[in-house]
Amino acid sequence: MILKKYFVFILLAILIVLYLFYPKTWDITKDKRYSLSNTSHKILKKVNTPIQIDVFLSGDLPNEYQKINTEVRQLLLKLSQINKNIQFDFIDPFKEISSNNNKVISVMSQFEMYPEYVYNTTSQTVSKKIIFPWAVISQNKQSVKAKLLQKKIGSNKEQIVTNSIEQLEYLFIDGIAQILTKERKQIAILSSHNTSPFLKIKDFIVALQKYYDINIVDLKKNKDSINKTFKELVKKDLLIVSNPTQKFTEKEKYIIDQFHLNGGKSAWFIDQVLVNKDSLFNEQGTTITTANNLNLEDYFFRLGIRINYDLIKDIYCSPIVLANGNNNETQYQPFPWVYHPLAIPNKTHQISTGLNAVNLQFATPIDTLKNKATKQILLNSSPMTDKIGLYNKIEIINTIESINENTFNSGIQNFGVLIEGELTSFYNNRPKPFNLDTVIKKEGTTKIVVISDGNVAENQIDKNKALSLGYDKWTNNFYDNKDFLMNSVKYLLDDNGTINSRKKKIQIPFLDVQKIKEEKKKYQIIIIVIPLLFFGIITALLLYFKRFNFVKRN
Repeated sequence: MILKKYFVFILLAILIVLYLFYPKTWDITKDKRYSLSNTSHKILKKVNTPIQIDVFLSGDLPNEYQKINTEVRQLLLKLSQINKNIQFDFIDPFKEISSNNNKVISVMSQFEMYPEYVYNTTSQTVSKKIIFPWAVISQNKQSVKAKLLQKKIGSNKEQIVTNSIEQLEYLFIDGIAQILTKERKQIAILSSHNTSPFLKIKDFIVALQKYYDINIVDLKKNKDSINKTFKELVKKDLLIVSNPTQKFTEKEKYIIDQFHLNGGKSAWFIDQVLVNKDSLFNEQGTTITTANNLNLEDYFFRLGIRINYDLIKDIYCSPIVLANGNNNETQYQPFPWVYHPLAIPNKTHQISTGLNAVNLQFATPIDTLKNKATKQILLNSSPMTDKIGLYNKIEIINTIESINENTFNSGIQNFGVLIEGELTSFYNNRPKPFNLDTVIKKEGTTKIVVISDGNVAENQIDKNKALSLGYDKWTNNFYDNKDFLMNSVKYLLDDNGTINSRKKKIQIPFLDVQKIKEEKKKYQIIIIVIPLLFFGIITALLLYFKRFNFVKRN
């Protein structure tokens, strides 16, 4: 009888004890925002010693950033439940460092954690808040910074919050994976063939160095010992070829062919058509398009692609800034420049999920061909494009003054392709350019990214200093070149699969602030008056039945 009488209380006590000793959460959200990928679980299981995560997005936060804070807290709680070695703290810099804004900004900036300024405009005032949307993942003396705010050009507050929350799992799991990685992958940057000067790709290289070891490779260095060149290259995991303008010999193509078939990955940024920019942007303002003969057409054909000799003009383009007027009356104005298409990333692929436009310069279309390997389009144009062939004149003034949308009817063009899968050697059943001192591969599996713009990885330069990749100093615009290229490299080299976490899509409910202001009284009644009436009615009914039972018993 006692067990029956107190059964509910005993059951509740058992459930509480089980939760305290064996905590478990269930994700019943439609978008599964609180569920981790299998890759994340595998990486977390490898954590054998404590990893500390310090989150600086804390304190008095605006509503939209409080949402991110809440999601970060939920995620880190989930990580710590899976592995007790994951420990975390939320730190308010204005309490831990100082209440003086300038001092806090100075200290945080020393660690390259820069502030975010949030302005809130009301009908009477404009207020400013300073926040630090950063987290630091550390173990012993090794640490990785993660920026929690994913801001994109043209995104509103709701889109920024959604993009940021979607990438949280990837940011933290990628950081943990970096901490756990003891042997870094090797990247070879091709320096021969008149490729991009170091200063022009410096920002890209600096970003890569946070994850990988960077090596400079010259395919022409050991002309008398071509086998030595191959042995140096085959030790690397990825070859990056940025904007070459010199022919590749058959021996060099054979080295690259065998590098791919031995599992080496590569990324190619190619200008198929040359445009003399010095001539174009001088007083004359004209130039003639010519072919960039790299002797790679047949090799790319074997890979399953063809880069055409047509320049693409796109209505959806970035601007260039031109001087208008003389002497003191000179004004600098931006004009749409159809030869700089804003490439649209493939939103369904994990490389480009959540990214905005990638700024290209004088890009050419890529056709995909059938072979054993699969091809996925990573970048394409808008539908409103036009083409010009080789040996055509380009004039700045005529181009910006005579844009006729009716002529832009060539449709969507491909600018970036991912090739992955099994390939057959280009030199299979063909004479070999030289004899390799190793086993010759006839087939192999690899991954290759090809972008039909040699400038895509090149940053601008100001006072002999490399600017951030994707930043245009003339218009003060930011494009997603760096994020796209970094994601491409991570995908090519990502053995643990962390890049797959970027595919997560969630739906965040937001309050309509304007509607709330307009219908303030209605919502006050709904939120305050109706619940009070409900509880009042319930209380009255309970008192009535209690009194009725009392009268009935008497």
